[in-house]
Amino acid sequence: MTSIARIVGGVPLTLADLERQIWSTLTRAAAQRRHDWSQPTFVTAGVEGPQARMVVLRDVDVAARRLTLYTDSRATKVAAVRSEPRVSWLFWDHASKTQVRMAAIARVAPASAARAAFELLPVHQWRDYLSRTPPGSPWSFEANRPHDGEPTQYFCVIETTVHTIDWLKLDRDVHNRARFDYSAGGTIATWITP
Repeated sequence: MTSIARIVGGVPLTLADLERQIWSTLTRAAAQRRHDWSQPTFVTAGVEGPQARMVVLRDVDVAARRLTLYTDSRATKVAAVRSEPRVSWLFWDHASKTQVRMAAIARVAPASAARAAFELLPVHQWRDYLSRTPPGSPWSFEANRPHDGEPTQYFCVIETTVHTIDWLKLDRDVHNRARFDYSAGGTIATWITP
């Protein structure tokens, strides 16, 4: 199935080529802050139901099919991931009219991984994780001052392992859509109806 090509944007495209293109684009997005996919929507399903929010895509490990984000450990998304690890990602590229939805399993990375990631952050980004009060708390001058603990005290890394990709390309002439399902048995790639 991966060798069957469709004409996408006037160019033949196989599913294998498309899959490589998606992961390559994700890798670039994690490295280029102005890339359309660098700030995707991340969706969790916690006690209050589905919650969608913009995040910064921090790292992509293609071999492990892993997408990583950073957050404050007191944020509601951390509790949501701990109670329900099934999450989704939504990426949109306005210029190419391309949408990518991903279903994944999330986990809170160990403290050692969080410390290692924190050390790689530019110092000016530390302030995002140094608040005295949790995200979503009423704002105050006290909350705006850094806490007195270790700089990494509230820094958290969430890693997600992708198990499904749904790709959609909108085009004036014909829309194209593909799905990639990952399992221990391998990858099932299929062109599907938009």
